[in-house]
Amino acid sequence: MAGRNRLEVACDGAGWIRSQRLRSLGFDWSILTNDPALVDYITFLYEGCVDGERGPPGHVFILHRHMSSDPPSVSVYLDGRAILRRAPADLAIAHVVWHVNRGVVEQEGSRLLLHAAAAERDGAIVVLAGPEGSGKSTLVTALVRSGLRYVTDETVAVELPAARIAPYPKPIALDGGSLGSLRDVAPAISPALEIALEQRLVPAQAIRPGAIAKLRGAPRLLVLPSYTPGRATAARLIPRAEAAVALAEQAFNLRTLGPGRLDGIAGVVRGCDCYRLEMGDLDTACRLVLDFFEQAVQSDEQRRSFR
Repeated sequence: MAGRNRLEVACDGAGWIRSQRLRSLGFDWSILTNDPALVDYITFLYEGCVDGERGPPGHVFILHRHMSSDPPSVSVYLDGRAILRRAPADLAIAHVVWHVNRGVVEQEGSRLLLHAAAAERDGAIVVLAGPEGSGKSTLVTALVRSGLRYVTDETVAVELPAARIAPYPKPIALDGGSLGSLRDVAPAISPALEIALEQRLVPAQAIRPGAIAKLRGAPRLLVLPSYTPGRATAARLIPRAEAAVALAEQAFNLRTLGPGRLDGIAGVVRGCDCYRLEMGDLDTACRLVLDFFEQAVQSDEQRRSFR
C-alpha cells in the first residue's frame, strides 16, 4: 500500500486501536477498529502470524463496530474499500479470514501454492492434499492434537526450487461434523468465534500449547485423503507419478507460476512416501498417518546415513 488512505486517517483517532502487524506468507496486514474485542479475537486466531517488524503494514482492515445498531453490527473495509457493511461480528471475522487467504494466493511470488494442509515434526512435514470436503482440516487437527506441529490448512506454500514448505498458521475452519469427532478440541474454542453457527475457527494453540511450527521444513509424507462417513478406513501406497498428477490438480497457481512449476511438483513428491487414504473413522486414519510418517522419516534417515 503506497500510503494511508483517507478512511484510515479518519479512523485513526480517539477510540480507535490498531492490532500488531501480522504476516501471512507474502501478505502483511493489520486491523484498525473501534472495538478492542475484535482485535483480541483476530490476534488470537492469527497468533502464529504476529510479526515483530516495525513500519506500516502492506494492507489494513478497518472493522467499524456500529455501537448504536440493534443488534450490534460491523462494517469491514480493506485498504479503504468496503467489503462488508453492517453484518454480525462473526461474519465480519469470517470475511477478514477469507480476504487474508485471498491475499496470500494473489501475492504468492515464486511459491507453489497447494490446496492442502500440513503438519510437522523435527523439520519433516506431512502434506494432506485434496479438494474441499476430503477431510484435510479434520485430519490435520487430529495430527496436531496427537503431537505434530501445525504448519497450515488449505494453503500449503512450497518454496522453489528447494521444495521447502513455509509455515502459514491460519485458523482452521471446522464444521459441526468435524467438531463431533474432536470433542476434546471443541470446548477450548470461544463461542464468539463461531461463523454463522456452521463452522468454528480453531487456532492451533487452542488445540494444545506449543502447537505452531516456526521453521520451514521438507515434505516427507504425502497423503491424498477422501472422506466417506461410515466407510472402512484404509490406505494404499501409490507411485510418485500418480501422486504428482493428483498434486498438480490441487495447485492454485500452476498455470501462472512459470517454467519451474512442474519441477516444484516433482520436488515435493520426490522426497515423499505417497498414499491414498479412504477415511471413515478419524482416529484410525490419524494412527495410520502417524505410522506412515514415522516410517517415512526413518527411511529418509537411513538414506542419508548411506550417503
